[in-house]
Amino acid sequence: MIAALRLWWQDRSRMIQRTICGLGVVVLGVLGYLVWDWHVHCAPGVDQVGAQCVGITDGTQGPLFGAPTADALRLIGEENTRLTATGTPSLTVAYLVPIPPPGVEDEYGERLAGDLRGVAVAQRQANRTNTLGDRPAIRVLVANVGDSAEPAEKPVRKLIEMATSGFAEHRLMAVGVTGKSLDPYLRLIGQLVLADVPVIVSHVTADRLLQAPSANTPYIRVAPSTAAQAEAAAAYLRQSTRRALVVQNSDPDDQYARTLGDAFRARYPDPGSGHTLVVPEESYNGSRPGAANAMKGIVRNLCQQRPDVVFFAGRSPELAAFVAALPSRPCPGHPVRVMTGDDGVRFGSGVTGSPELAAGLRANATVEYTALAHPRAWPAAPAAFAPGATAYLTGHCPECLDTLFPGARLDDSYTIMAYDMMMAAVAGIRSPNGVVDSPGALTQEFKRMHGAGSVAGASGWISLTSAGETIDKAVAIMRVLPMEGMEFVQLSAPSGVPCTPNSNNC
Repeated sequence: MIAALRLWWQDRSRMIQRTICGLGVVVLGVLGYLVWDWHVHCAPGVDQVGAQCVGITDGTQGPLFGAPTADALRLIGEENTRLTATGTPSLTVAYLVPIPPPGVEDEYGERLAGDLRGVAVAQRQANRTNTLGDRPAIRVLVANVGDSAEPAEKPVRKLIEMATSGFAEHRLMAVGVTGKSLDPYLRLIGQLVLADVPVIVSHVTADRLLQAPSANTPYIRVAPSTAAQAEAAAAYLRQSTRRALVVQNSDPDDQYARTLGDAFRARYPDPGSGHTLVVPEESYNGSRPGAANAMKGIVRNLCQQRPDVVFFAGRSPELAAFVAALPSRPCPGHPVRVMTGDDGVRFGSGVTGSPELAAGLRANATVEYTALAHPRAWPAAPAAFAPGATAYLTGHCPECLDTLFPGARLDDSYTIMAYDMMMAAVAGIRSPNGVVDSPGALTQEFKRMHGAGSVAGASGWISLTSAGETIDKAVAIMRVLPMEGMEFVQLSAPSGVPCTPNSNNC
Protein backbone atom coordinates (compact mmCIF):
# COMPACT_ATOMS: atom_id res chain seq x y z
CA MET A 1 0.00 0.00 0.00
CA ILE A 2 2.75 2.41 1.00
CA ALA A 3 4.73 1.49 -2.11
CA ALA A 4 1.69 2.17 -4.29
CA LEU A 5 1.17 5.60 -2.71
CA ARG A 6 4.82 6.41 -3.22
CA LEU A 7 4.60 5.53 -6.93
CA TRP A 8 1.38 7.58 -7.28
CA TRP A 9 3.05 10.62 -5.67
CA GLN A 10 6.13 10.34 -7.86
CA ASP A 11 3.97 10.29 -10.99
CA ARG A 12 1.91 13.26 -9.77
CA SER A 13 5.08 15.21 -8.88
CA ARG A 14 6.51 14.71 -12.36
CA MET A 15 3.19 15.88 -13.83
CA ILE A 16 3.22 19.03 -11.67
CA GLN A 17 6.84 19.71 -12.61
CA ARG A 18 6.05 19.36 -16.31
CA THR A 19 3.06 21.68 -15.90
CA ILE A 20 5.15 24.28 -14.09
CA CYS A 21 7.87 24.04 -16.73
CA GLY A 22 5.26 24.38 -19.46
CA LEU A 23 3.74 27.43 -17.81
CA GLY A 24 7.21 28.90 -17.42
CA VAL A 25 7.91 28.48 -21.10
CA VAL A 26 4.59 30.15 -21.93
CA VAL A 27 5.25 33.05 -19.54
CA LEU A 28 8.76 33.52 -20.87
CA GLY A 29 7.39 33.40 -24.41
CA VAL A 30 4.77 36.04 -23.66
CA LEU A 31 7.33 38.24 -21.93
CA GLY A 32 9.72 37.76 -24.81
CA TYR A 33 7.04 38.75 -27.30
CA LEU A 34 6.13 41.82 -25.28
CA VAL A 35 9.77 42.87 -25.09
CA TRP A 36 10.16 42.26 -28.84
CA ASP A 37 6.94 44.15 -29.57
CA TRP A 38 8.07 47.04 -27.36
CA HIS A 39 11.32 47.27 -29.31
CA VAL A 40 9.60 47.02 -32.72
CA HIS A 41 6.45 49.09 -32.10
CA CYS A 42 6.17 52.48 -30.39
CA ALA A 43 2.37 52.16 -30.42
CA PRO A 44 -0.28 50.38 -32.51
CA GLY A 45 0.37 51.39 -36.11
CA VAL A 46 3.64 53.10 -35.25
CA ASP A 47 6.93 51.20 -35.69
CA GLN A 48 10.26 51.66 -33.97
CA VAL A 49 12.80 52.27 -36.74
CA GLY A 50 16.24 52.89 -35.35
CA ALA A 51 16.03 55.74 -32.86
CA GLN A 52 12.64 57.05 -33.94
CA CYS A 53 8.96 56.19 -34.29
CA VAL A 54 7.55 55.92 -37.82
CA GLY A 55 3.88 55.49 -38.63
CA ILE A 56 0.41 57.02 -38.27
CA THR A 57 -1.14 58.48 -35.11
CA ASP A 58 -4.32 60.34 -34.22
CA GLY A 59 -2.44 62.18 -31.49
CA THR A 60 -3.84 60.15 -28.58
CA GLN A 61 -0.78 57.93 -28.15
CA GLY A 62 1.59 60.47 -26.65
CA PRO A 63 4.64 62.32 -28.01
CA LEU A 64 5.64 59.59 -30.44
CA PHE A 65 7.56 61.82 -32.83
CA GLY A 66 9.75 63.67 -30.34
CA ALA A 67 9.48 66.56 -27.92
CA PRO A 68 9.15 69.38 -30.51
CA THR A 69 5.88 67.92 -31.83
CA ALA A 70 4.47 66.84 -28.45
CA ASP A 71 2.17 69.81 -27.81
CA ALA A 72 0.72 69.82 -31.32
CA LEU A 73 0.06 66.07 -31.25
CA ARG A 74 -1.59 66.40 -27.86
CA LEU A 75 -3.98 69.11 -29.10
CA ILE A 76 -4.80 67.16 -32.26
CA GLY A 77 -5.44 64.08 -30.12
CA GLU A 78 -7.72 66.02 -27.76
CA GLU A 79 -9.76 67.37 -30.67
CA ASN A 80 -10.08 63.95 -32.29
CA THR A 81 -11.17 62.47 -28.95
CA ARG A 82 -13.79 65.22 -28.53
CA LEU A 83 -15.25 64.47 -31.95
CA THR A 84 -15.47 60.77 -31.13
CA ALA A 85 -17.05 61.38 -27.72
CA THR A 86 -19.71 63.70 -29.14
CA GLY A 87 -20.42 61.52 -32.18
CA THR A 88 -19.94 64.50 -34.49
CA PRO A 89 -20.02 63.48 -38.17
CA SER A 90 -16.50 63.96 -39.51
CA LEU A 91 -14.11 63.39 -42.40
CA THR A 92 -10.37 62.90 -42.06
CA VAL A 93 -7.32 64.74 -43.36
CA ALA A 94 -3.86 63.23 -42.81
CA TYR A 95 -0.60 65.17 -42.74
CA LEU A 96 2.60 63.52 -43.97
CA VAL A 97 5.82 64.68 -42.28
CA PRO A 98 9.40 63.45 -42.81
CA ILE A 99 10.77 64.06 -39.30
CA PRO A 100 14.45 63.04 -39.24
CA PRO A 101 15.86 60.84 -36.44
CA PRO A 102 17.17 62.53 -33.26
CA GLY A 103 20.58 64.07 -33.86
CA VAL A 104 19.98 64.36 -37.62
CA GLU A 105 18.98 67.88 -38.68
CA ASP A 106 17.33 68.66 -35.36
CA GLU A 107 16.72 72.25 -36.51
CA TYR A 108 14.71 70.94 -39.47
CA GLY A 109 12.74 68.72 -37.11
CA GLU A 110 11.85 71.84 -35.13
CA ARG A 111 10.53 73.47 -38.32
CA LEU A 112 8.36 70.46 -39.07
CA ALA A 113 6.91 70.81 -35.58
CA GLY A 114 5.73 74.22 -36.81
CA ASP A 115 3.81 72.42 -39.55
CA LEU A 116 1.87 70.46 -36.93
CA ARG A 117 1.14 73.63 -34.97
CA GLY A 118 -0.43 75.14 -38.08
CA VAL A 119 -2.51 71.99 -38.61
CA ALA A 120 -3.67 71.96 -34.98
CA VAL A 121 -4.77 75.61 -35.10
CA ALA A 122 -6.63 75.11 -38.39
CA GLN A 123 -8.39 71.98 -37.09
CA ARG A 124 -9.69 73.81 -34.04
CA GLN A 125 -10.74 76.83 -36.08
CA ALA A 126 -12.62 74.55 -38.46
CA ASN A 127 -14.36 72.57 -35.72
CA ARG A 128 -14.93 75.12 -32.94
CA THR A 129 -15.83 78.27 -34.89
CA ASN A 130 -18.14 79.10 -37.78
CA THR A 131 -15.54 81.04 -39.76
CA LEU A 132 -15.09 78.12 -42.19
CA GLY A 133 -18.59 76.67 -42.00
CA ASP A 134 -19.40 73.96 -39.48
CA ARG A 135 -19.99 70.56 -41.13
CA PRO A 136 -18.57 68.03 -41.48
CA ALA A 137 -16.04 68.17 -38.66
CA ILE A 138 -12.38 67.54 -39.51
CA ARG A 139 -10.39 64.72 -37.94
CA VAL A 140 -6.62 64.82 -38.34
CA LEU A 141 -4.03 62.05 -38.57
CA VAL A 142 -0.27 62.61 -38.56
CA ALA A 143 1.97 60.23 -40.50
CA ASN A 144 5.74 60.32 -39.99
CA VAL A 145 7.89 58.57 -42.61
CA GLY A 146 11.28 59.57 -41.20
CA ASP A 147 14.10 61.25 -43.07
CA SER A 148 13.19 62.56 -46.56
CA ALA A 149 16.32 60.91 -47.97
CA GLU A 150 15.26 57.44 -46.77
CA PRO A 151 11.53 57.60 -46.03
CA ALA A 152 9.53 54.61 -44.82
CA GLU A 153 6.94 53.35 -47.31
CA LYS A 154 4.69 51.47 -44.88
CA PRO A 155 2.82 54.56 -43.56
CA VAL A 156 2.07 55.66 -47.14
CA ARG A 157 0.74 52.24 -48.07
CA LYS A 158 -1.54 52.43 -45.03
CA LEU A 159 -2.78 55.89 -45.99
CA ILE A 160 -3.61 54.62 -49.47
CA GLU A 161 -5.63 51.78 -47.94
CA MET A 162 -7.45 54.21 -45.62
CA ALA A 163 -8.50 56.42 -48.54
CA THR A 164 -9.48 53.57 -50.88
CA SER A 165 -10.51 50.09 -49.76
CA GLY A 166 -10.75 51.21 -46.13
CA PHE A 167 -12.53 54.51 -46.76
CA ALA A 168 -15.79 53.40 -45.16
CA GLU A 169 -13.95 52.90 -41.86
CA HIS A 170 -11.39 55.69 -41.90
CA ARG A 171 -13.07 58.38 -44.06
CA LEU A 172 -9.68 59.66 -45.24
CA MET A 173 -10.33 62.42 -47.79
CA ALA A 174 -6.87 63.85 -48.45
CA VAL A 175 -3.22 63.79 -47.42
CA GLY A 176 -1.34 67.02 -46.80
CA VAL A 177 2.39 66.87 -47.50
CA THR A 178 5.42 68.78 -46.28
CA GLY A 179 9.12 68.01 -46.61
CA LYS A 180 12.15 68.34 -48.86
CA SER A 181 12.32 68.01 -52.63
CA LEU A 182 14.38 64.81 -52.55
CA ASP A 183 13.65 62.04 -55.05
CA PRO A 184 12.97 59.20 -52.55
CA TYR A 185 10.38 61.32 -50.77
CA LEU A 186 8.86 62.60 -54.01
CA ARG A 187 8.34 59.01 -55.13
CA LEU A 188 6.18 58.39 -52.04
CA ILE A 189 4.05 61.41 -52.89
CA GLY A 190 3.71 60.01 -56.40
CA GLN A 191 2.41 56.73 -54.97
CA LEU A 192 -0.42 58.57 -53.23
CA VAL A 193 -1.40 60.38 -56.41
CA LEU A 194 -1.23 57.22 -58.54
CA ALA A 195 -3.62 55.58 -56.05
CA ASP A 196 -6.09 58.47 -56.59
CA VAL A 197 -5.59 59.82 -53.06
CA PRO A 198 -6.01 63.63 -53.11
CA VAL A 199 -2.72 65.28 -52.15
CA ILE A 200 -2.37 68.86 -50.89
CA VAL A 201 1.26 69.98 -50.88
CA SER A 202 2.15 72.66 -48.35
CA HIS A 203 5.93 72.93 -48.33
CA VAL A 204 7.43 70.77 -51.10
CA THR A 205 8.30 73.13 -53.95
CA ALA A 206 10.02 70.88 -56.53
CA ASP A 207 8.58 71.46 -60.00
CA ARG A 208 8.87 67.87 -61.15
CA LEU A 209 7.04 66.63 -58.09
CA LEU A 210 4.76 64.56 -60.32
CA GLN A 211 5.05 63.22 -63.83
CA ALA A 212 2.91 65.47 -66.04
CA PRO A 213 0.09 66.50 -63.67
CA SER A 214 -3.15 67.18 -65.51
CA ALA A 215 -6.74 68.18 -64.88
CA ASN A 216 -7.38 64.59 -63.79
CA THR A 217 -4.60 64.49 -61.20
CA PRO A 218 -5.81 64.47 -57.55
CA TYR A 219 -3.23 67.03 -56.50
CA ILE A 220 -2.87 70.69 -55.58
CA ARG A 221 -0.04 72.79 -54.16
CA VAL A 222 -0.69 75.82 -51.95
CA ALA A 223 2.93 77.03 -52.13
CA PRO A 224 4.56 78.58 -55.18
CA SER A 225 6.80 76.04 -56.89
CA THR A 226 10.55 76.47 -57.01
CA ALA A 227 10.28 77.73 -60.58
CA ALA A 228 7.60 80.23 -59.57
CA GLN A 229 9.86 81.51 -56.80
CA ALA A 230 12.77 81.91 -59.22
CA GLU A 231 10.48 83.76 -61.64
CA ALA A 232 9.28 86.02 -58.81
CA ALA A 233 12.90 86.68 -57.83
CA ALA A 234 13.77 87.52 -61.44
CA ALA A 235 10.80 89.89 -61.70
CA TYR A 236 11.99 91.64 -58.55
CA LEU A 237 15.68 91.81 -59.57
CA ARG A 238 14.98 93.08 -63.06
CA GLN A 239 13.87 96.35 -61.47
CA SER A 240 17.36 97.14 -60.12
CA THR A 241 19.99 94.94 -61.85
CA ARG A 242 21.27 94.20 -65.36
CA ARG A 243 23.90 91.43 -65.00
CA ALA A 244 23.34 88.25 -62.99
CA LEU A 245 25.73 85.41 -62.20
CA VAL A 246 24.24 81.99 -61.46
CA VAL A 247 26.04 79.85 -58.86
CA GLN A 248 24.62 76.38 -59.45
CA ASN A 249 24.60 73.28 -57.25
CA SER A 250 25.07 70.53 -59.87
CA ASP A 251 23.95 67.64 -57.63
CA PRO A 252 21.63 65.69 -59.99
CA ASP A 253 19.46 64.46 -57.10
CA ASP A 254 18.63 67.94 -55.81
CA GLN A 255 15.57 68.97 -57.80
CA TYR A 256 15.19 72.17 -55.80
CA ALA A 257 18.60 73.52 -56.81
CA ARG A 258 18.33 72.38 -60.41
CA THR A 259 14.88 73.90 -60.92
CA LEU A 260 15.85 77.12 -59.18
CA GLY A 261 18.72 77.68 -61.60
CA ASP A 262 16.83 76.58 -64.72
CA ALA A 263 13.84 78.83 -64.03
CA PHE A 264 15.99 81.87 -63.29
CA ARG A 265 18.01 81.38 -66.50
CA ALA A 266 14.77 81.19 -68.45
CA ARG A 267 13.20 84.28 -66.91
CA TYR A 268 15.91 86.83 -66.08
CA PRO A 269 17.71 87.54 -69.38
CA ASP A 270 16.11 89.83 -71.95
CA PRO A 271 18.27 91.35 -74.71
CA GLY A 272 15.63 93.97 -75.34
CA SER A 273 15.89 95.38 -71.82
CA GLY A 274 19.59 94.70 -71.36
CA HIS A 275 19.27 91.95 -68.75
CA THR A 276 22.00 89.34 -69.27
CA LEU A 277 23.56 86.34 -67.53
CA VAL A 278 27.29 86.38 -66.80
CA VAL A 279 29.21 83.55 -68.47
CA PRO A 280 30.73 81.26 -67.58
CA GLU A 281 28.54 80.59 -64.59
CA GLU A 282 29.90 79.01 -61.41
CA SER A 283 29.01 75.54 -60.16
CA TYR A 284 29.71 73.07 -57.36
CA ASN A 285 28.30 69.70 -56.27
CA GLY A 286 26.68 69.92 -52.86
CA SER A 287 26.59 66.14 -52.43
CA ARG A 288 30.37 65.72 -52.61
CA PRO A 289 33.10 66.61 -50.10
CA GLY A 290 34.77 69.95 -50.66
CA ALA A 291 31.69 71.97 -51.64
CA ALA A 292 32.47 74.54 -48.94
CA ASN A 293 36.06 74.87 -50.18
CA ALA A 294 34.79 75.55 -53.70
CA MET A 295 33.16 78.73 -52.47
CA LYS A 296 36.52 80.43 -51.90
CA GLY A 297 37.39 80.08 -55.58
CA ILE A 298 33.95 81.26 -56.66
CA VAL A 299 34.25 84.35 -54.47
CA ARG A 300 37.64 85.21 -56.00
CA ASN A 301 36.13 85.05 -59.49
CA LEU A 302 33.48 87.62 -58.51
CA CYS A 303 36.13 90.29 -58.67
CA GLN A 304 36.65 89.64 -62.37
CA GLN A 305 33.01 88.98 -63.28
CA ARG A 306 31.56 91.85 -61.19
CA PRO A 307 27.87 90.90 -61.56
CA ASP A 308 25.10 93.15 -60.23
CA VAL A 309 23.61 90.14 -58.45
CA VAL A 310 24.56 86.54 -57.69
CA PHE A 311 21.68 84.08 -58.00
CA PHE A 312 22.57 81.20 -55.68
CA ALA A 313 20.84 78.05 -56.95
CA GLY A 314 21.73 75.84 -54.00
CA ARG A 315 21.18 75.04 -50.35
CA SER A 316 21.87 77.03 -47.21
CA PRO A 317 24.98 75.15 -45.93
CA GLU A 318 26.90 76.05 -49.10
CA LEU A 319 25.43 79.56 -49.10
CA ALA A 320 26.82 79.97 -45.60
CA ALA A 321 30.28 78.92 -46.82
CA PHE A 322 29.95 81.39 -49.72
CA VAL A 323 29.07 84.28 -47.43
CA ALA A 324 31.78 83.34 -44.93
CA ALA A 325 34.35 83.60 -47.74
CA LEU A 326 33.30 87.09 -48.86
CA PRO A 327 35.56 89.11 -46.50
CA SER A 328 38.63 87.50 -48.13
CA ARG A 329 37.78 88.53 -51.71
CA PRO A 330 40.38 90.74 -53.45
CA CYS A 331 37.80 93.42 -54.32
CA PRO A 332 36.10 94.37 -51.03
CA GLY A 333 34.94 97.63 -52.58
CA HIS A 334 32.69 95.82 -55.07
CA PRO A 335 29.28 95.18 -53.45
CA VAL A 336 28.03 91.60 -53.58
CA ARG A 337 24.29 91.10 -53.72
CA VAL A 338 23.03 87.53 -53.38
CA MET A 339 19.54 86.19 -54.09
CA THR A 340 18.39 82.63 -53.40
CA GLY A 341 15.24 80.55 -52.95
CA ASP A 342 13.16 79.69 -49.90
CA ASP A 343 15.85 77.46 -48.39
CA GLY A 344 17.54 80.78 -47.60
CA VAL A 345 15.43 80.99 -44.45
CA ARG A 346 17.75 78.39 -42.92
CA PHE A 347 20.74 80.59 -43.73
CA GLY A 348 19.00 83.61 -42.23
CA SER A 349 18.22 81.74 -39.03
CA GLY A 350 21.86 80.69 -38.72
CA VAL A 351 23.31 84.20 -38.93
CA THR A 352 22.30 85.15 -35.40
CA GLY A 353 25.05 83.89 -33.13
CA SER A 354 27.52 83.30 -35.98
CA PRO A 355 30.28 85.94 -36.02
CA GLU A 356 31.61 84.45 -39.25
CA LEU A 357 28.36 84.90 -41.18
CA ALA A 358 27.73 88.32 -39.66
CA ALA A 359 31.21 89.40 -40.80
CA GLY A 360 30.44 88.12 -44.30
CA LEU A 361 27.28 90.23 -44.48
CA ARG A 362 29.11 93.28 -43.18
CA ALA A 363 31.73 92.88 -45.91
CA ASN A 364 29.78 95.07 -48.35
CA ALA A 365 27.32 92.22 -49.03
CA THR A 366 23.58 91.54 -48.85
CA VAL A 367 21.65 88.29 -49.00
CA GLU A 368 17.99 88.14 -50.05
CA TYR A 369 15.74 85.13 -50.46
CA THR A 370 12.24 84.22 -51.52
CA ALA A 371 9.93 83.12 -48.71
CA LEU A 372 6.77 81.10 -49.12
CA ALA A 373 5.19 83.33 -46.48
CA HIS A 374 6.19 85.82 -43.80
CA PRO A 375 4.15 87.58 -41.10
CA ARG A 376 5.75 90.96 -41.83
CA ALA A 377 4.08 90.94 -45.23
CA TRP A 378 0.65 91.19 -43.59
CA PRO A 379 0.91 94.78 -42.31
CA ALA A 380 3.22 95.86 -45.13
CA ALA A 381 1.01 94.69 -48.02
CA PRO A 382 -2.52 94.26 -46.63
CA ALA A 383 -4.20 94.47 -50.06
CA ALA A 384 -2.62 91.14 -51.03
CA PHE A 385 -4.47 89.24 -48.28
CA ALA A 386 -8.12 88.58 -47.54
CA PRO A 387 -9.56 90.30 -44.46
CA GLY A 388 -9.41 87.90 -41.54
CA ALA A 389 -7.16 85.40 -43.34
CA THR A 390 -4.48 85.70 -40.64
CA ALA A 391 -6.74 86.22 -37.61
CA TYR A 392 -6.16 82.80 -36.03
CA LEU A 393 -2.40 83.11 -36.47
CA THR A 394 -2.14 86.61 -35.02
CA GLY A 395 -5.07 86.93 -32.60
CA HIS A 396 -5.54 85.93 -28.96
CA CYS A 397 -8.74 83.88 -29.10
CA PRO A 398 -9.10 80.44 -27.45
CA GLU A 399 -8.36 78.70 -30.76
CA CYS A 400 -5.60 81.09 -31.86
CA LEU A 401 -1.93 80.18 -32.29
CA ASP A 402 -0.64 82.38 -29.48
CA THR A 403 -3.12 80.84 -27.02
CA LEU A 404 -2.43 77.24 -28.02
CA PHE A 405 1.33 77.64 -28.56
CA PRO A 406 2.61 80.71 -26.69
CA GLY A 407 5.67 82.20 -28.35
CA ALA A 408 5.43 80.03 -31.48
CA ARG A 409 7.35 81.44 -34.44
CA LEU A 410 5.87 82.24 -37.83
CA ASP A 411 8.87 83.66 -39.65
CA ASP A 412 10.05 80.37 -41.22
CA SER A 413 6.72 79.90 -43.09
CA TYR A 414 6.18 76.28 -41.97
CA THR A 415 3.25 77.00 -39.64
CA ILE A 416 1.65 79.36 -42.15
CA MET A 417 1.88 76.95 -45.08
CA ALA A 418 0.52 73.98 -43.11
CA TYR A 419 -2.34 76.18 -41.92
CA ASP A 420 -3.08 77.08 -45.55
CA MET A 421 -3.00 73.41 -46.54
CA MET A 422 -5.81 72.86 -44.04
CA MET A 423 -7.66 75.94 -45.32
CA ALA A 424 -7.66 74.43 -48.82
CA ALA A 425 -8.76 71.02 -47.51
CA VAL A 426 -11.61 72.49 -45.48
CA ALA A 427 -12.69 74.77 -48.34
CA GLY A 428 -12.95 71.74 -50.63
CA ILE A 429 -14.67 69.44 -48.14
CA ARG A 430 -17.20 72.11 -47.09
CA SER A 431 -17.82 73.31 -50.62
CA PRO A 432 -20.96 75.38 -51.27
CA ASN A 433 -21.27 73.54 -54.59
CA GLY A 434 -22.75 70.39 -53.05
CA VAL A 435 -21.93 67.34 -50.96
CA VAL A 436 -18.24 66.42 -50.94
CA ASP A 437 -17.98 63.08 -49.16
CA SER A 438 -15.39 61.12 -51.12
CA PRO A 439 -11.80 61.63 -52.30
CA GLY A 440 -13.01 61.76 -55.91
CA ALA A 441 -15.52 64.50 -55.12
CA LEU A 442 -12.79 66.49 -53.37
CA THR A 443 -10.58 66.28 -56.46
CA GLN A 444 -13.47 67.81 -58.42
CA GLU A 445 -13.55 70.73 -55.97
CA PHE A 446 -9.82 71.32 -56.42
CA LYS A 447 -10.49 72.23 -60.03
CA ARG A 448 -12.78 75.10 -58.98
CA MET A 449 -10.19 76.83 -56.77
CA HIS A 450 -9.46 79.84 -58.97
CA GLY A 451 -10.99 83.24 -59.70
CA ALA A 452 -14.00 83.71 -57.46
CA GLY A 453 -13.30 80.26 -55.99
CA SER A 454 -9.79 81.17 -54.84
CA VAL A 455 -8.99 80.22 -51.25
CA ALA A 456 -8.13 82.98 -48.77
CA GLY A 457 -4.79 81.79 -47.39
CA ALA A 458 -2.62 83.36 -44.74
CA SER A 459 0.23 83.16 -47.26
CA GLY A 460 -1.81 84.94 -49.92
CA TRP A 461 -4.69 84.08 -52.20
CA ILE A 462 -4.56 80.47 -53.43
CA SER A 463 -5.66 80.30 -57.08
CA LEU A 464 -4.89 77.09 -58.96
CA THR A 465 -4.49 75.89 -62.52
CA SER A 466 -6.41 72.79 -63.62
CA ALA A 467 -3.20 70.83 -62.95
CA GLY A 468 -3.12 72.03 -59.34
CA GLU A 469 -0.30 74.60 -59.47
CA THR A 470 -0.58 78.10 -58.03
CA ILE A 471 -1.30 81.11 -60.23
CA ASP A 472 0.84 84.16 -59.45
CA LYS A 473 1.03 83.21 -55.79
CA ALA A 474 2.49 85.89 -53.52
CA VAL A 475 6.22 85.43 -52.82
CA ALA A 476 7.83 87.41 -50.00
CA ILE A 477 11.25 88.90 -50.69
CA MET A 478 13.30 88.88 -47.47
CA ARG A 479 16.70 90.39 -46.65
CA VAL A 480 19.05 88.89 -44.07
CA LEU A 481 20.53 91.35 -41.58
CA PRO A 482 23.99 90.88 -40.00
CA MET A 483 22.78 90.82 -36.40
CA GLU A 484 19.02 91.40 -36.35
CA GLY A 485 17.38 88.53 -38.20
CA MET A 486 15.50 89.21 -41.42
CA GLU A 487 13.58 92.16 -42.83
CA PHE A 488 10.67 92.09 -45.25
CA VAL A 489 11.40 93.90 -48.53
CA GLN A 490 8.28 93.46 -50.67
CA LEU A 491 5.92 90.95 -52.25
CA SER A 492 6.59 89.65 -55.71
CA ALA A 493 5.11 86.97 -58.01
CA PRO A 494 6.04 85.35 -61.33
CA SER A 495 4.32 88.22 -63.16
CA GLY A 496 5.60 90.71 -60.59
CA VAL A 497 2.15 91.25 -59.03
CA PRO A 498 0.51 88.71 -56.67
CA CYS A 499 -2.91 87.37 -57.59
CA THR A 500 -6.06 88.71 -55.95
CA PRO A 501 -9.63 87.64 -56.79
CA ASN A 502 -11.24 89.30 -59.80
CA SER A 503 -7.85 90.45 -61.10
CA ASN A 504 -6.62 89.45 -64.54
CA ASN A 505 -3.80 87.31 -63.13
CA CYS A 506 -5.96 85.20 -60.78
